[in-house]
Amino acid sequence: MHLSPTLPQILSLARAGSPARAWAVFVGAGWDKVLDDPKALTLKGRLLKDQAKAASQPEQREQQVRLYGEAAQAYAAAAEIRTDSYPLINAAALALLGGNAEQSAALASQVLALIDSDPNEGENAYWRRATRAEAMLLLGHEDEAQAELAGAIAQLPNAWEDHAATIGQFALILNAQGHSTEWLDQYRPPSSIHFSGMIRLDPSDFSASQAIEEFLQQEQPGFAYGALAAGSDLLFAKAFLQHKAQTKTLAELHVILPYPAMQFRALSVTPFGPQWEEDFDQVMQAADTVTILGLDDPPPALAVKIADHYAMGRALRNANNLQSRAKAVTLAGHDENLRPQLQYWRDVGQELAIIYGQRQPSTQGSFAQQKSVQSLATLIWLGRGTEQVMERAKQAGVTLHLHKKGCWFIHHDIVTAYRLAKHIAGSADDGQQIALLHAIMDVENPATELLSRAEALASASRSGAITTDNIGAMALTLTGAAQSIEEIGELKTIWGALPLWRII
Repeated sequence: MHLSPTLPQILSLARAGSPARAWAVFVGAGWDKVLDDPKALTLKGRLLKDQAKAASQPEQREQQVRLYGEAAQAYAAAAEIRTDSYPLINAAALALLGGNAEQSAALASQVLALIDSDPNEGENAYWRRATRAEAMLLLGHEDEAQAELAGAIAQLPNAWEDHAATIGQFALILNAQGHSTEWLDQYRPPSSIHFSGMIRLDPSDFSASQAIEEFLQQEQPGFAYGALAAGSDLLFAKAFLQHKAQTKTLAELHVILPYPAMQFRALSVTPFGPQWEEDFDQVMQAADTVTILGLDDPPPALAVKIADHYAMGRALRNANNLQSRAKAVTLAGHDENLRPQLQYWRDVGQELAIIYGQRQPSTQGSFAQQKSVQSLATLIWLGRGTEQVMERAKQAGVTLHLHKKGCWFIHHDIVTAYRLAKHIAGSADDGQQIALLHAIMDVENPATELLSRAEALASASRSGAITTDNIGAMALTLTGAAQSIEEIGELKTIWGALPLWRII
């Protein structure tokens, strides 16, 4: 069978967070009529399951159950052609979610019989035991399922993405059975941490170091995201690396800097004393990844803010992908206000740990106050200024500014900008191309380069989805406002390769 688009191409579209679009392409290519190819049937089941999970509103309950049932039938048909525990266990789980508990139990029993009869069944030792655990859970043997899941995780303790997939599936099953999911928490991958804090930390404040060590011991995080300014940042990063060495885990340190490394070092490390420079160099060498946001030269406070937005979004996205927890930790002076971005983190319901420390009494390393017309804001680019677009903008109270082949507006709040963009763009049938840029700008007179970047991003927009870059994707992830934010590739431009994200 050589239909186009191919199954891998459609799977990539589904993984990009557009289940309805992937299904439309699948059907348009004729794959839904293919009944003798287990790969096509398995993908059909996956696409129907994705649509069912997306139909999560109370008024969509009937539609969701129907889609789960159809997904179960597709997986079961694939298993009939080629006996395999993967489509069979999916068919069993989805039959339950589709309201057919009897069929679910029968299929789960087949899964156990298949695994017991073939010691090589399953992709690896983890998936073999995890599949067995899922079958037991579907049959109502919750204690045995929990024990089997613990055994599966012990087989590959650092296979966090695999663990997350299993836990997500178990949560769906337990909810359908009306049972608590609380016991799953002990098997979730480790938490993702965003760290930050004061830059002029008193080096003699040993209580702060002790509190950080106690936090790491209690939290046991697997991932840490933040910058490496002198003081709190470097203190936490060093402690995290020591914790990683002592526990011998695969914990990951991800450094995010607003400027190139040497520029950041000169601005945020060197002025605060030589004791921090060696720490900076060592941590940079040991970090698992270093991301440079490549900002031009904005005021330091704005650079810190946008880097925090990006790092917080990274931590939250990683935790969501791993069915785990995200948490922020900051080291603050007594009786000092939190950074606005940390207050926002707490306001949207995320956990925040505050460690209190002492500031240096001197003004060594203090940043000079800068007056600037720049601020952190969100620019929305609309590729075609049609009459309908203009009318919807007018109804929303938005003034659109024309520029070459499109129009734009700016809002200080990213969530409001995103929602206005969705409203003004209208339906996917309008063919509107939209981009979102969360950046430091002069909102009264945005730079021509910024507008050109937005126009380039919008050129990759399809089907009413909004395109953005890394910073926009992570800043919007932090808000939780979008239904789906998925990476879809790169766009080659005069500024280099821009990562592309689709927002729905």
